[in-house]
Amino acid sequence: KYDTGGDISSFRASRKNSPASAWVQVASASGAGGSLSFADPAPDTASVVLYRIAAISNCGTEAAVSSPVRNIVLSVNRVNNDVVLRWNNPYPGLATSYTLLRNTGDGFKEAATGLNDTLFTDDYAAFAYGITGESVVYRIKAEASLPHSGSVESVSSAAEITVTELITVGNAFTPDDDGRNDIFRPSLSFTPPYYEFVISTRAGVVLFRSELPETGWDGRHNGKLMPPGTYLWSLRVKTPTGKMEKRNGTVVILP
Repeated sequence: KYDTGGDISSFRASRKNSPASAWVQVASASGAGGSLSFADPAPDTASVVLYRIAAISNCGTEAAVSSPVRNIVLSVNRVNNDVVLRWNNPYPGLATSYTLLRNTGDGFKEAATGLNDTLFTDDYAAFAYGITGESVVYRIKAEASLPHSGSVESVSSAAEITVTELITVGNAFTPDDDGRNDIFRPSLSFTPPYYEFVISTRAGVVLFRSELPETGWDGRHNGKLMPPGTYLWSLRVKTPTGKMEKRNGTVVILP
């Protein structure tokens, strides 16, 4: 934003790639209604660089130059179920707050707000079942208040992790309603577009069928608890990357 009370409406944006390099003009624009915007045609989103805006007088000289700001470089690293995100403060010297934006396949949504640090750990297990895309994409939005011109906001470039398509199936459970290991179902690290889970006896009698990954077998058939022993299971599931996985095995109802 700029003061509309003056006679200047032309502005120039410049970039400085390193402390030793010179400022290079990247864009120019005319303001309207006290606001203006610029786009860097060849940004280096992997490196922290400086930007500044200059107000241009009628004779073409720089009448005033803003303090420099930095772009945000976001890095993402996954360690088991911890997604570790790091970024830089684009407004050194200003009190800056951050919002974490996460896209699991249906657009960016706020995952955490009011962050004051430039380090955050996201729990992959907390949102794994909501993943519908092939990757999880993150952005960081930074906001700060300026002494004389209101607030300023920046959004980082995107950083992503590849979806881990894990399918885990146990081999025993105890459906005795004690609240522990009462339900038998596969554990998936993703939300499948297609899912079919079937339990049957060794003679081929179908005891349970589900097309919902959150619904498991409670060890019953027609309301009656099945006796301890070995039962067959089969699983057909389509992953977010389009692969059709087919698994089968046995599960034991323990006494």
